[in-house]
Amino acid sequence: MSKENWIFVSRSHAQSYGCDRYVYNSIDPAEFIYSETKSDYFIFLVCGLERAVLKGFGIALLLVQELGIKLVVAGSSKNEFYQRQFAAMCREQGVEFVGEIRGQQKAELIAGAKALLAPTLIHEPFGLVVPEALISGTPVISSDRGALRELVSPDVGFICRKQNEYIAAVERLNEISPQACREKAMRDFHYLRMAANYLKEYEKEILFTESQSVN
Repeated sequence: MSKENWIFVSRSHAQSYGCDRYVYNSIDPAEFIYSETKSDYFIFLVCGLERAVLKGFGIALLLVQELGIKLVVAGSSKNEFYQRQFAAMCREQGVEFVGEIRGQQKAELIAGAKALLAPTLIHEPFGLVVPEALISGTPVISSDRGALRELVSPDVGFICRKQNEYIAAVERLNEISPQACREKAMRDFHYLRMAANYLKEYEKEILFTESQSVN
C-alpha cells in the first residue's frame, strides 16, 4: 500500500514520513473529571517505568530539586524488582510514587494536579496524556518533541526546551485557565471529532478511487 493511503495521528507524525494526512487521537470525556480546583502537586505519567528517563523524568526531578514542588509519579513495570527499585528511588528524592493508576483514581489524580509534566525526550507521534490532562482542566508543561508542539498551544500550557524555561512555566501556571484547557480538548480531541475526521478521509479515498477507475 502506498504511503498516500496512510493516515497518521498528528501533523508531525505524518511529516516524518513525508506525508500530510493525519487525524488526531481522541478521548471520551466521560472517563475523566473536570475540575477548576487544583491541589498542590504536579503529575508525571508513564506507561512503562523503564521508559521514565526517555519520558523526561530527570527534568521532572530537577524541578523538584530547584523549586521544591510536590511530584506524583504514576506508572508500572512488568519487572517487579525494577518497580521496587524505582519506588525506592522516588522516596529518596521526595517524590510520591503511586504505581499504576486506572479509572476513577487516574481521573481524580489528573484533575487535581496543578499541571501535567510531559518533558519527554522522545519525538512523540501523539501523546494521549496531553488530551487526558486538558479534558480535566489541567495545564501541560511539555518539551518541544514530536507532536507536543502542535498539541500544547499557549492558551493551555507551555512548550519548553531548556531548564530555565521549565522553571518559568511552573511559575506562570496562573496564566492558564482550566476552562481553556477543557474547551480545547472538547474541540480538538473529542472522540466524535476524531470519528468525523476519519469519515472525511475515507470519503476522500472513495472519491479518489472512483476517479481513478473512471480514468
